[in-house]
Amino acid sequence: MKKTLLAGVAALFLATGAAHARPQVIAGKPKVVVTHFRISTLPPAKYDVPYEGQLEIFYYQNLETAGICDPGALACARPTSDHKRCVISILSPEAAKRLGINYAFSLRHELGHCNGWKHPKQKVSRG
Repeated sequence: MKKTLLAGVAALFLATGAAHARPQVIAGKPKVVVTHFRISTLPPAKYDVPYEGQLEIFYYQNLETAGICDPGALACARPTSDHKRCVISILSPEAAKRLGINYAFSLRHELGHCNGWKHPKQKVSRG
């Protein structure tokens, strides 16, 4: 009786797939991984170079204390008109990690602004 019960339970597990701890892959249904970047893009290669002027970086610990940045901005760069001096306000590496933000990506983006890059104009589509 006991052997029959155990054999029945084992057959039930095997039939339902409950004996497998790993997820099953369904053929023809690819896994889609989406990564969101909160900063639009990296600068073009012309501006994605080391900044050679005087650079000052102010770190903040959360989005509420961003100070001179626009509301909702993760970081901002304020270059002088001659691009010899630039001030960047940015989340600290620890705060960025805590919020799931790529610090290196954000810094490269802002250094591009220090080098003279401006965001491309957004095209507005009218229905």
